[in-house]
Amino acid sequence: MIARGRPPQPGERRECRHPRAAHRHGTRIAYVADRCRCDPCTAANLAAGRSRARAKAFGLWQPYAPAGPVRRHLDRLRAAGIGVDQIARLSGVPGSTVRMIIYGNGRAVERVKTATADRLLTVTPIDASRARRSTVDARTTRSQIHDLLAAGWKLPDLAAELGRNTASLRRTVERATVTVQTASDVARLHNRLLRTRRQQPRVNRPRAPRSPAAQSAPDEVTTADIDRLERDLHGSLHNPVPRSKESTAAFASTIWADEHEQQITLFTRPTSCSTGRTEIDHLGKSSSGTQVGR
Repeated sequence: MIARGRPPQPGERRECRHPRAAHRHGTRIAYVADRCRCDPCTAANLAAGRSRARAKAFGLWQPYAPAGPVRRHLDRLRAAGIGVDQIARLSGVPGSTVRMIIYGNGRAVERVKTATADRLLTVTPIDASRARRSTVDARTTRSQIHDLLAAGWKLPDLAAELGRNTASLRRTVERATVTVQTASDVARLHNRLLRTRRQQPRVNRPRAPRSPAAQSAPDEVTTADIDRLERDLHGSLHNPVPRSKESTAAFASTIWADEHEQQITLFTRPTSCSTGRTEIDHLGKSSSGTQVGR
C-alpha cells in the first residue's frame, strides 16, 4: 500500500481512493487529486498546462466566471421542479459544488470556474430534465382525466390502466400538484385511449322495425315538403276553391299520413281571402248565402 504522504515517483500508477469519486486515468484530475504519475495522467496534465499557457498568451485566459448568473439559473431550475441532485446528475458537476453555489459557506460565492458555469448553464427547465419524483402543476393532468371520464371511461378502469388503485387516482384529481411520473403516465394514457377511440370503425347497428303508421309517413321533413305546403296554402287562400271533405283528406294524405285530422281541419275551417275578402265555409258557401259552383 502506497503511503499518501510520500511524494509519487515518476511513472508511478495510483488508483483513485476517493469514496465519492471515480477518477479515470488519463485526466488532469487524477494527476492532481490522486497524485497518479502514470504516463496517461502525466500527458493530460502537460496538455492542460500548455492550453493554459497559450490562453494566457493570447489574453483569453478566463478561469473563473461570476457566480451571480449561475446562481439565478439554478434558482429557476429549482422553481421548475428540478432538484439539486438532478442538476448535478445532468450537468456532471458534484452536488456539493451545486449546493455551495446556491447556499454559500457563511457568505455568498462570488465566482465559479468557467467550465463549471458552462456545464450548469446547459441544463434547461424542460420536462425531460425533471426528476421523476419532483412535483409539477396538476391542472393539465386533471383536465386529461376529466376528458377520459367524459369520453365514457370509469375511474376504476383508468386506475387499473395506470397500475394504481381508485382511491389514489381520486386523490390525484383533487390535488394541486402531481409528480412528474404521474403527469407523464396520465398524458400517455390520455393520448392512447383517445387515439384508439378515434381509430375504431363505426358499426352500423340495425334499426328497429317501424310501425305501419310510421312507415307511411316520411322519415323527416325536407325543404321541398315545406315549400310545397306553403304553395298549396298560398293558393288555397288567394284562389279559394271549395273542397269536399273527401278531396281535402286525399290532398292531406299526400303530405303527412299521420296528420290527416290536422290537415282536414286546416283546409276545411273558414278562411279569409285578402284579395276578395270572401269568407268560405267548409260547405263551399259564401257568407251571403250565394252558392259557389263546384
